[in-house]
Amino acid sequence: MNCSLEALIGVKDKIEALTTIVSEINDAMKDSFVACIKQKAYSYNSLPGMSDPNTKVKSILQYLCHDLDKPLVVFFDEADSLSGPGLITFLTQIRKGFNSRGDSPNAFPSSLALVGMRDIRDYLASNHPDSVDERLANPFNIVTERLTLANFTEKEIGELYGQHTAATGQKFSKNALERAWYWSEGQPWLVNALARQTVVIILNNDYKVDITAKHIDRAAQDLII
Repeated sequence: MNCSLEALIGVKDKIEALTTIVSEINDAMKDSFVACIKQKAYSYNSLPGMSDPNTKVKSILQYLCHDLDKPLVVFFDEADSLSGPGLITFLTQIRKGFNSRGDSPNAFPSSLALVGMRDIRDYLASNHPDSVDERLANPFNIVTERLTLANFTEKEIGELYGQHTAATGQKFSKNALERAWYWSEGQPWLVNALARQTVVIILNNDYKVDITAKHIDRAAQDLII
């Protein structure tokens, strides 16, 4: 399940931050293709612990996993949007929830990925050097593995865009792929932004039109502007 925390940018108040996180988790549940997860999006407010900002994230994640027949992985995208007391409380709750799983695969998400432009440990150390609980700063309690998304190679851009072709039938010309590499040099956000600008904005999702170098060049100029 993917949950974006982009809405937390600039939120300093802890109660507002934790309430917003729960709201974003709820939205992700509503968007889920798994029927039992989607159903739970409408019945969590009366759960014990939901009224307390210090327990509400842990409570909704525990409720989300209850009765699932498979382990759940949750991606918190834009996790570095969190700051201040809200960040500390969020990390404390997911740490407690993860440590309380025991042997049950349905007590808490099997894995949590905190995705962002900055590593959460570095962000904690630089922004909260005096107030962070040593247990939170310990990488084995919050982060077991750090993965960095490197720039795509030119070949990998073709493979990525090829997934769009496989799904929709819309083709990228060889020159279009070369221009995507020229403008982005494989930077992941730019690679995706060029394709989105072309497909969604310029061509209005008309998959019958194959994508040329001119389309990619126009997309690049649009992004620059």
